Amino acid sequence: MKFSTKLSFLGILILGIILTGCASLPLPTAANQTLVVGMTALSARGNERFGGISINGNHLKGIRIFIENIESNAVTELCSDETGFFCTNTLAEGEYKIKQLSYKKQNNRGWVSTSVRTNLKFTVQKNVINNIGAVVWIQHAEEEENTYYYNRGYDQVINNLKELDYDNDWATIPVTNVTFNLPSATDNKNSENLNI
Repeated sequence: MKFSTKLSFLGILILGIILTGCASLPLPTAANQTLVVGMTALSARGNERFGGISINGNHLKGIRIFIENIESNAVTELCSDETGFFCTNTLAEGEYKIKQLSYKKQNNRGWVSTSVRTNLKFTVQKNVINNIGAVVWIQHAEEEENTYYYNRGYDQVINNLKELDYDNDWATIPVTNVTFNLPSATDNKNSENLNI
């Protein structure tokens, strides 16, 4: 690799680190000290190319997480950042489910998208940091697999929160690790090996 290429790569890497550190985080207020945080990842293989673009590969950024309030059916759409981290302070206390994960990739000639329906039910508690942990999505088109798993990557989620919360606004708010009320057919195997 030429020296100029190495310098360009280093510059892009540094810029990426700076931009990651600048991700916005909602601040707690006296009226709203409830936060929901989590991480996600997509591993996609065996998909065809459309318009010169493929969704195959491992993805952290740009995964859409659709969270539905079970009582009102209102849906909140979140999007993961460069590390797979997502958060919101807009969910009121109550029962929710992660309804769907979706991902879209595009270039100047077209776009491809994919999604998976989920049924991960959980409770949001008021005035705490509700830590979902990690939800990992696996799609292997050739094997006709399109499923999701969750692990207990709670510590990694909180570490990401601390990196974004450099002023420690959330440091005094208690953390609750969310457990999912899973349907019996869901295989909740540990996915630590997927490096989320």
